[in-house]
Amino acid sequence: MSHAGAGVPLDGRRILDAGCGSGPLCVALRDRGAVVTGIDAGAGMLATARRRLGDGAATTRTCTWPTYVIRCRSTTTRSTGSPSR
Repeated sequence: MSHAGAGVPLDGRRILDAGCGSGPLCVALRDRGAVVTGIDAGAGMLATARRRLGDGAATTRTCTWPTYVIRCRSTTTRSTGSPSR
């Protein structure tokens, strides 16, 4: 990420990455502490994003049209609850 806010911590902030593709922005935001929800119409792209994000990513299909959702949390964000639907 090459913009003015690139160094600002995002601890615990919830961010939506619509059209997340293979997840590069999800990774960058998660690594800065955000809880990221990425959505994409391509199941294959989300599979790639999930591999990129590792064990902290949960993928669910929550829509009636072919849109998929991936949620990930920073390793610095502790949560014992399950992701909301």
